[in-house]
Amino acid sequence: MVYIQEYLPIDRDMRIVVVGGRVVHAYWRIACAGEFRTNVAKGGRIGLDAVPTSALDLACQIAQTCHWMMSAWISAVMTVNTWCSKPT
Repeated sequence: MVYIQEYLPIDRDMRIVVVGGRVVHAYWRIACAGEFRTNVAKGGRIGLDAVPTSALDLACQIAQTCHWMMSAWISAVMTVNTWCSKPT
């Protein structure tokens, strides 16, 4: 399997876990300085700041539409400047 994605100039993305149609966990994955990858195995860290309600709602809506009982989302695509931009 190959996963190809356009480079996005962000330092974080979010993971949203949906089980049985509801969010059971959501958190930010934050890249270390000078790194674009957010995975913990590559030096990223977990942030427990609030994930936007609109992102949580979207994850639930997609899971329901696709009839998925359990799903995990990594999102950095929707409204990048609002959800995933560096804090000022």
